[in-house]
Amino acid sequence: MARLGELDYVTKVYPSDANFVLFQMKAHAQQTYKIMADGGVVCRFRGNEMHCPECIRVTIGTSEDTEAFFEALDKTWKKVSSS
Repeated sequence: MARLGELDYVTKVYPSDANFVLFQMKAHAQQTYKIMADGGVVCRFRGNEMHCPECIRVTIGTSEDTEAFFEALDKTWKKVSSS
């Protein structure tokens, strides 16, 4: 959660005691979700839920899963924010 909060394109990380984290992006959350989900990263777009604009929910896994998530998130953000 702390690592998500350090990203300049993440505007909020919601508190969680569960095996998932909800976070809000500056923009492009739905596009980011679609690209990452198509690439096999377990995440869910929550931007259609009340009070969750530009939000994605990601399931917490192993440390390897976490590293893969951050690599995919960074790569995807660079792609969607430059278009």
